[in-house]
Amino acid sequence: TIHRHRNPSRVNNIIAAVAIPVATEMPSPTLAAAASPIKAASSSSPVPDESHHQVPEINAPRYATETMTLSYYEVQVKYPARALQRLMVSQNPLLVAGVLSEAENVERRDNIRQTWAYYRTNVFFVTAGEWTRELEKEAMTHQDILWLDDMEAYRRVTWKTLALFRMIHKWAPGVQYVLKTDDDSYVNMGAIEEYLEEVSLST
Repeated sequence: TIHRHRNPSRVNNIIAAVAIPVATEMPSPTLAAAASPIKAASSSSPVPDESHHQVPEINAPRYATETMTLSYYEVQVKYPARALQRLMVSQNPLLVAGVLSEAENVERRDNIRQTWAYYRTNVFFVTAGEWTRELEKEAMTHQDILWLDDMEAYRRVTWKTLALFRMIHKWAPGVQYVLKTDDDSYVNMGAIEEYLEEVSLST
């Protein structure tokens, strides 16, 4: 499911889900280099205003912990704030994908990291359950896990999705679209991004 990101400066549209055929080959990642500040002019020339050219400082915590109110329920959440902030500074992507995954599905997450999310920094996993040493190590290594301090259950899918939107809205407000999927799916990110670029240009 693809949702238009709720941004106050944009119309809050919802994009209908579209069927994307599985790619026969993995799409190559597109990484945009971070903009570098303009060098100061010599003392004999007027010094231009460089404030709008400066790259924002990466000052977010590696993993942020906060309490979110999801519907009527308060839950503690851990998420990779620094990775999100770095993503916005370097790429400002059109799309961010959130993959719902049970904590025990390490192999599925690794398969995704090695296939359709390979070399991508705009794919995050949303999980719940116990914050074990193994999960903490995985989270710190890959910087791509959003964790809810709550029981792992199907009825919690809505809260996982809400937490994903809250995380992106806070740390990556420039993202226009959020894709929600599951860890048993193969997503053709290249095809979806190409489609969304066409939609954005036509609106």
